[in-house]
Amino acid sequence: MYSQTPYPELLSLLSFIKKTCVAKKQSNIRCVLKLLSIVMRYSDFAWIGLGFANCFLLSSSALALSVGTPITGSLTQGNTTNLYDPNNGFVPTGQGYLNASNQQNSTTVNLSNTSVEFGYSNNFSTITADFTTTTLTIQDIVTANQLGIPEQQTFVSTGFTGATLTTQSDSFPSGNSISISGDTITFNASLVSGGTYTAVYQINSASVPFEFSPVSGLAIGITSFLGMRLVKKSKLAAK
Repeated sequence: MYSQTPYPELLSLLSFIKKTCVAKKQSNIRCVLKLLSIVMRYSDFAWIGLGFANCFLLSSSALALSVGTPITGSLTQGNTTNLYDPNNGFVPTGQGYLNASNQQNSTTVNLSNTSVEFGYSNNFSTITADFTTTTLTIQDIVTANQLGIPEQQTFVSTGFTGATLTTQSDSFPSGNSISISGDTITFNASLVSGGTYTAVYQINSASVPFEFSPVSGLAIGITSFLGMRLVKKSKLAAK
């Protein structure tokens, strides 16, 4: 027979499952179903209702930035020419850069955790911008002195909205900077001598609250129905 689980213990259990869902970047619906399955396993019908309430009160915190999120990139050096545009002839095709003509052939690419999103190369330098769902790595490999040439990179994505940036490491000469405003990340640097410079930034995405939708409503309804049947059968078997 199903036991009456004390309220504090149930809340603690629900919180633990919720945090696990967030850490593993599981979807809202999957998190709700997991919470309900736990509630039904350790409780009777009365606790199922409490499980519904906690699904919304605790909410989920899925990352706004995910694999496949579109990002538009721009690289300029003292003028308005976008060097990340493959049509300008500076994006090599043999390096797997997603903005290359043999890849996604665009200044807007879909975020990948395994490929470099943006690349540029000429006789003097190779510049890349590599995103994951949680980091941005910018690297400049300068093969010849470029006295004071300004560099600006901008990246636009709805996934950046509400996010913040934290510097993890930075080997660029002093004077470079990065900022985020709305849906846009802006990086500025001024290269002065040959070398390899790398900066890694943590992207702290904003939380996305649980949104009730017809799909999640259907999932909750089905789960509730199955849960009530399961509880009823268990009580009959215990008599």
